Amino acid sequence: MKLWFMGGAEVDADIVRRFGADCQALIEGQYDGWAAQGTPQATLAAIVIGDQLCRNAFRGTAKMYAADPRVLGWAKGLLASGGDAQLLPIQRPFVYLPLMHSEVLEDQEECIARYEKLAAECEARGLADVGKLAKEGTQYAKAHRDVVARWGRFPHRNAILGRDNTPDEAEGIAAGTIPKW
Repeated sequence: MKLWFMGGAEVDADIVRRFGADCQALIEGQYDGWAAQGTPQATLAAIVIGDQLCRNAFRGTAKMYAADPRVLGWAKGLLASGGDAQLLPIQRPFVYLPLMHSEVLEDQEECIARYEKLAAECEARGLADVGKLAKEGTQYAKAHRDVVARWGRFPHRNAILGRDNTPDEAEGIAAGTIPKW
C-alpha cells in the first residue's frame, strides 16, 4: 500500500512509461466502450487507470483530475448494478475511491457507507487483512468527507485547477490544516 499511495517520483515515472498512453486514451474517451462492456473486472481496470494511474502520470497538473467525472460515472454504475459484489473484497476499495475523490458530499457519504459495509463483511468472513484496510479506508473517507462538508470542495486542488481560494481556504492551506491528498 505504501508503494501505491506514497510512491514518489520514481513510481510516477514508471507509471508514465508503462501506462501514460493508456491514461491519455482514457481521458480522450477511447476506453468508454471497454469500461461499459459489462464485466466488473473491465470496469475496475478502467477505474484504476483513470482514478489512480492518471493521478501519478499527470501529477501536479489539472490533467491528473481529467478522468474523474468519467470514472465516477463508471464506479456509480458498477455499484448501482451490484457488479462490485462480483469483485474480490480486496478489489472493491478501488471502486470506492472515485467517490472519495468526488467533491460532492453525497458521494462522500456513499463512500463511507461502502467502506463500512466492506469492513463488516470482511469481519464476518474472517478476512482480517482486508478488513483492516477497509477500516483504514473508512477513516480516510471520513477525512475526505469532512473537507468537502466544510469547504464544498478540496481546497488543495484550487491552484492546479485555476480556482481562487476563499480567505478561509487560503488560511487553512497556509497553516497546513487542510489535507493535501
